[in-house]
Amino acid sequence: AFVGKSTTLVGILNALHLRNCNFYYRELVGALCAGRHAQTDLLTILESLSSQLPRLLVLCPSHSALDLLLVKIATGGFADGSGGRYFPPLVRLIRSVGVGVGEESANAGAGRGRRGAVKTAFGLDLDTQISKYLSLSPQDLDRQIRKTEEEVARRLKEVGWTRGALLHLIRAFNAHPLPRGWEVRVNLEGGGAYWVDHNLKTTSPHPPPAPAPDQPRAYARLSDLPEHAALSARLAQGAEEVRKVRGELNRLMTCKKAKAQKGRGAAGEDVRSALEFSLLFDAQLIFSTLNSAGGY
Repeated sequence: AFVGKSTTLVGILNALHLRNCNFYYRELVGALCAGRHAQTDLLTILESLSSQLPRLLVLCPSHSALDLLLVKIATGGFADGSGGRYFPPLVRLIRSVGVGVGEESANAGAGRGRRGAVKTAFGLDLDTQISKYLSLSPQDLDRQIRKTEEEVARRLKEVGWTRGALLHLIRAFNAHPLPRGWEVRVNLEGGGAYWVDHNLKTTSPHPPPAPAPDQPRAYARLSDLPEHAALSARLAQGAEEVRKVRGELNRLMTCKKAKAQKGRGAAGEDVRSALEFSLLFDAQLIFSTLNSAGGY
């Protein structure tokens, strides 16, 4: 019965997650475009909004049901509302020991598909993800840290440019009301605003004359402007990538510190706890069973 309803359940989770994402991204873009924030304030803003990240705890009646639902989302993703797909960070909370063995042996006819599902789900297991970090050699850690630091810097630069372009657009829209048939956009190279006359199919670096008070405007609200929607989506996506890469960098640095101290016993448990907290904090869908959720 659960198998037949899995598509419906994925759709429900998709709707809940997308709703929470839209709320979070509106708050994020609003914070990034408000006040006199410097580019370096992005990390502070991300931290201040961390409690609003879209997180869902999914409790399933059995390991088999959990694997089926988890693999559907891991391989198919969610619909983003505009025809695309996105893949939220997932974690399988249950310990990996003995996962799915009983169900697989009881259903030999579906063994091949079941084994593939268990393998995919196993890769998302919390313990498995922690072990991947702990198994890295000092050389691998240094190499990955350098690569991740470079990616953080690149992502921050991209977000800074997008943020600046969006601020240019907001200022231009507020300063120059648009008559019907006109649109304001931002130059992708220079970042400055320019205006599009859809009536004559021309562009200009200068704004059009403001419409008379009794004449209709092209866009009543800033949010109706196509360029605003595109840049806002790009800014939210870029900021989210910064958050993800920063989380990865923090986990790598945690492992490097542990390797340098050669922690054992309690120190080793501290490292595992730090990695566990970081992975769960960054995950947006956490999967467990009704009987296992109380173990964390």
